[in-house]
Amino acid sequence: MEKHFTSEEIEVPAKWDGHVARFVLRFGGLRPPDPEDPFLAEHKKRGSDFAYVSDRFYVDVNGRHEPKNFYRAVHVGEAKVVRARHLSAQGIQVFFVIAFTDALCLWRFDGEQYEVRYNPTYTAGSEPKIKSYVQVPIHYLEDIITDADLESEKSDEPGIHHEEAVQQAPFQDAGRDHSGQQTEGEEAGGAQAQVSASQAELKSVL
Repeated sequence: MEKHFTSEEIEVPAKWDGHVARFVLRFGGLRPPDPEDPFLAEHKKRGSDFAYVSDRFYVDVNGRHEPKNFYRAVHVGEAKVVRARHLSAQGIQVFFVIAFTDALCLWRFDGEQYEVRYNPTYTAGSEPKIKSYVQVPIHYLEDIITDADLESEKSDEPGIHHEEAVQQAPFQDAGRDHSGQQTEGEEAGGAQAQVSASQAELKSVL
């Protein structure tokens, strides 16, 4: 059965556009991929292309249709994570910016923080395929800015602002009960395998 890499692109809510732009500027030298790159078309086809690249950093930006706490875990295309692992081995740091409806969040790629899942999928008139994706528990995501922060900015009250939040690493509450939350695409079944590969802790670049 053929493995089918998929990566649904969901538009980022417009209210986060300025914050995404400021976040990208902090890395220095980040730019959209070169359209003349002969490998770009293949990466897009496989779902392993990134929104911004440089010699030192790769950043992906994607959206979700629900608030952050709606999920127990979010999905990232496996092809993109496989490429992130290769980039990390070359000393390039990889970041995933995920825009929920109520929060803009960051996952600093870490090979110990996700699980690979597979699900048989069928398309009319074609052979059955394996849909492959990576599941990242929600507690590994850092808040860049939230709706609450936006309200604080509007009212001039102290809040956790963008410049502070991206310098923190709030990998906390790892043991909390997520029974009331959903895994993104939780209805998808299939075997799952725990990925365990050692990787040095990413250094903060902010």
